[in-house]
Amino acid sequence: TRTTRTTRTRTRTTHTTHASLPMPPPPFTLLAINTATTATMQARDYLPHAVAEKSLAWWLYANARLDAEWYIKTDDDSLAHLPRLEVDLALMSKLGRSHYYYGVMTWRSWTPLHTEPNGACGGRGDDGPTRRGASRTLRQLMAERQPQGRCANAIGPFPFADGSLQALSADLLRALARSPITVNFSRAHLARTVEPFWTHEDAGIGYLLFHTAIVQELPLTFVVLSSWRHNKFWINWFPPERPSLPDGHVVNTHKVVTPMMAQIALDAYENTTYKADPIECVDCKATWGWSCCHDSPYGRVPIEKFACCNKAL
Repeated sequence: TRTTRTTRTRTRTTHTTHASLPMPPPPFTLLAINTATTATMQARDYLPHAVAEKSLAWWLYANARLDAEWYIKTDDDSLAHLPRLEVDLALMSKLGRSHYYYGVMTWRSWTPLHTEPNGACGGRGDDGPTRRGASRTLRQLMAERQPQGRCANAIGPFPFADGSLQALSADLLRALARSPITVNFSRAHLARTVEPFWTHEDAGIGYLLFHTAIVQELPLTFVVLSSWRHNKFWINWFPPERPSLPDGHVVNTHKVVTPMMAQIALDAYENTTYKADPIECVDCKATWGWSCCHDSPYGRVPIEKFACCNKAL
């Protein structure tokens, strides 16, 4: 897992970007990338799919040890273009909201206090929140959350960010890290010494954010990237008429596993002008189709406080 933070600094920062990239004056300080520091965190590296523990440990470490306005986590085979990310952070800041959760998202439900460490419940798909209404996965999850459904005791459905790129604003990170739900979840899973272990990394983090939002009645702001338009899941030169190389809409490229692939992705970023697709917020129920299951044994979803936003297509 690769981690990145934006932070305030008292020293002069040099920021180099492609000349054609539209860069607004930053409302916060410039991106500071911690590339030379290895941090030791309270997580085990020898378990199957230990990345789940390490991912949560990063968020807890960042809250305790770092002072920043935005916190970003990517997979170690992702290549995000940092000047483009900075543009998107500026766009989010202009929304005038708080508790931002940014990334390529899909839908999930989760059963709290489950006897198994992976409490994800119900269907799963790659059809995340869009302005085209309820996706097939969302409809399935809402049906499964009905009183007689197999996920009747879960919370959700909720959007969660794919691990290739996700960003939290500082206020949301603080709420997550200081929540008793998160603290107890972390302690319980670190205390496990035999299988099964927690492995559903991204859905688990999304669950903790969502459950925390329920308990604290947080005004979550979901900012959803479109898969393949804003996030290339891998680089491919074929088909020739539609190669999956970064273009003017792409913020992040996944499955960059060799120096040559990294250079190709970087060249594609630097030789295209970022379009900075605007962020458009819509009605969560009417437009996303997130119309069901806002009551649970664990509290009510404060959906009237949420903002459901997409990077424009």
